[in-house]
Amino acid sequence: MAQSLISSLTPFKGGNENFDFFIKQLNNVAKLEKWGEVKKILVLKLNLKDEALKSLVSNPKFEEIDHFDSLVKKLEEKFCKKPNFEEAQRQFNNLKQKVSQSISDLAEQVSSTTDKFSNPNNSEEENIVNLTEKLKLSKFIEALRPDIRVEVKKLGPKNFKSAVAIAKNIDNALSDDGAEINVTDSGINQILSQ
Repeated sequence: MAQSLISSLTPFKGGNENFDFFIKQLNNVAKLEKWGEVKKILVLKLNLKDEALKSLVSNPKFEEIDHFDSLVKKLEEKFCKKPNFEEAQRQFNNLKQKVSQSISDLAEQVSSTTDKFSNPNNSEEENIVNLTEKLKLSKFIEALRPDIRVEVKKLGPKNFKSAVAIAKNIDNALSDDGAEINVTDSGINQILSQ
């Protein structure tokens, strides 16, 4: 008889661990080894540790559940943090480029915050994806430093990616101009002091 893959499962401890990954792993092994419902429930329970195990033991209703998907749903409710809409909205509304923040960092922050705010379930639906992309574009431009924002708006980027590229180029150009001005000013001061 072939060796079971049960030992390859990483136990779920609760806390900040990825419950979805744990269940996906368990389902993959169950499918490969053609487990029945009872074995899936048993292996799931045996692979809970620490906080997850305490939760299982302290809640008698978990023991009564005899359907794998129902047990998974109850554990998800306990251990999977759903994005808080109000918090996501607050973060989205307060996005602004910080003084030393790079364009790339701002773009990443806008992208992840917008996804949490407008598409928390990672929907593939075309309308939601398009709306999210338009929100990213407008929020990114709005969050830029004023000197960069004005120049980006003049060029009117059509999508988020092009807005990021344009903003990077403008930021580099402004940084280069600043260096030349400083050199020129110091050169003038040096000439005047002679």
